[in-house]
Amino acid sequence: MKYTVGQIARFIRIQKGIKQSFVSDKLGFKSPSSYSEIEKGVRHLSADKIPILADALDVSIEELFFEDKIRKMRNDNDVIA
Repeated sequence: MKYTVGQIARFIRIQKGIKQSFVSDKLGFKSPSSYSEIEKGVRHLSADKIPILADALDVSIEELFFEDKIRKMRNDNDVIA
């Protein structure tokens, strides 16, 4: 199964105990619901925001795109919807 960047970001965010409002603020969104739409796949994240998202989640950009690492983590906790 292929995961979206939003789904991977959600998994990482939950694992690290980071609130949506924190990530939303870092990305410059007016409300957490805008970021929530990215996690749900309703809205896409522009390329210029990818490094900011990675920084907010304290991960490398590669970790947002290479799902083999996520698949391994998923075995420990099934939070990716």
